[in-house]
Amino acid sequence: MELDLKALVLHLFFHFFIAIPFALFLWNKTKSKKQIVVLFLATFLIDTDHLVDYFAYSGFNLNIVNFLSGEYFVATQKSFTPFHAWEWILILGIFTRLRGWNTLYAVLLLALIPHIIVDSIATGKPWFYSIIFRFYRGFYFPDY
Repeated sequence: MELDLKALVLHLFFHFFIAIPFALFLWNKTKSKKQIVVLFLATFLIDTDHLVDYFAYSGFNLNIVNFLSGEYFVATQKSFTPFHAWEWILILGIFTRLRGWNTLYAVLLLALIPHIIVDSIATGKPWFYSIIFRFYRGFYFPDY
């Protein structure tokens, strides 16, 4: 599989762009520059869970082109990606409600929501981002 750099950059741009309203919402609640920076970083760091899939596929041999191309999804037809789950939004939402907006829970919640929305639109499969759904299917997802 070949790396489509243009598509990758566009996807990353959408992660940033869609996070802006969530960052503005958080800014309105907290006025914390630090939390806004962490929100944008977390929006992208959510994708570190793709390393789980990649290393399960390749061992600990990192080939950045193979990793960024996503060929391991096609080759394994599985997706573990534990951070990519609607269930985390529910859990983080509960903790945010209990602890308030000036917490790491709120930052992670507002980073995860736009990330999952963008990924759901990109794949056209919002149910794919349920960890319960993936677990039930043995993390097997041949039509991804």
